[in-house]
Amino acid sequence: MVLGKGEVRKVASWVGVALALGMGPVHGAQAQTFARPSATPATNDNHTNIEFGSDARYESNVAHTSDLGAAERHIEPSDERVSPDLTLDVQRLVGANKFSLQADGGYDFYRRNTRLNRERININPSAGLKLSICDVTVTGGYGRNQTDLADIASTGSVSLITNVESKLSGGVEMACGNEIGLRPMIGANIEHAVNSALLRQGFDRNTITYSAGLAYVHPSVGTLMAFGSSRKMLFINSLLEDGEHNGYIVKSLGGRLTRDTGARLRGWVEVTYVELDPRQAVNRRFSGLNWSADVTLDASSRVQAHVPFAREITSGAVADTTYHIDTTYGLDVKYALSGRLQLTLSGLVTQRSFSGSQGAAGVALISDHLYNNSATLTFAESEHLQFTLMGGYDRRQANASFYNYQSISVQTGVRFKL
Repeated sequence: MVLGKGEVRKVASWVGVALALGMGPVHGAQAQTFARPSATPATNDNHTNIEFGSDARYESNVAHTSDLGAAERHIEPSDERVSPDLTLDVQRLVGANKFSLQADGGYDFYRRNTRLNRERININPSAGLKLSICDVTVTGGYGRNQTDLADIASTGSVSLITNVESKLSGGVEMACGNEIGLRPMIGANIEHAVNSALLRQGFDRNTITYSAGLAYVHPSVGTLMAFGSSRKMLFINSLLEDGEHNGYIVKSLGGRLTRDTGARLRGWVEVTYVELDPRQAVNRRFSGLNWSADVTLDASSRVQAHVPFAREITSGAVADTTYHIDTTYGLDVKYALSGRLQLTLSGLVTQRSFSGSQGAAGVALISDHLYNNSATLTFAESEHLQFTLMGGYDRRQANASFYNYQSISVQTGVRFKL
């Protein structure tokens, strides 16, 4: 979609309306082999954090597709949305054990495209247990969210456009040994995902992952880990001619180094050799290196830079594809303008290569590029009250023009922490 002068003027004028409302977080997740280090270190204390917030957002293309796609879906591209939400973070220490719950829920209210009004729910409980010389981590998860319209291939079906995907997951990891030295590790994770729209239920799937590894931990080295994993993904409503479920198996061997060199530099890097064996002939086999890294640099007392990049196989259901290989490069820079005001500049480029598309939108989806850019001002009125103003530009360029779009957004919000 091409933005005209009228749309640009509308973006500017809508900022004034948006300032009265609030902004909530953007959520996303992807399962990994063993838990990767978090950008926010875990705390070892009892706490209960409750946050209320709301965002108001203008977007020039909520259809996340071309002009033709928006018209066929009967979507008004330009729209405003208000999204109140609640976030909960609870942790309790019981002896040497730790129990926690992170949850957030909200609702999106659109002004024009009211059929897109939908709830957002994410619940993630976990338990960290100390059993003799072993640490056991048990995790669970439930999520319910509307499918991004950019991920839907079919055009005019109302049920597809309003599809809601629900995910239920659980996992366990165990690492044994002393705090310093060798620590063998094993883990397993399962996930069950279902869709509300009948035409989308071919992507209902069960995924189970087994992993094992050996870590070496030392203050002067960090954490060095070698691991292997096997992930089996089956589409439970898609049967092949032999009566077996469609899907694939991914096997990988690799290593990860996690380091924190002190107050300024920290992060991790991971390299794996991967083999993907599909059950359906239309899906191509894959073998080769995957890699990923996440580095944070505190350049000064005011400037922090965060650099993530990766090449990974992803099982998210995009259009009518079975899997995709993503290569991603990102940069986030935070600059403290004052003790209360912070500016964040973010950029992300993703190149995706797809497998399994049957051309549901007229042309098979083979590849695309995603460009996501934003600038955010955050003002902390106090420890409990925060205001945010964000402007963004997103663009998608695919081999099939149906999927191409660009969108300008303005979002502002408020968050209150009890």
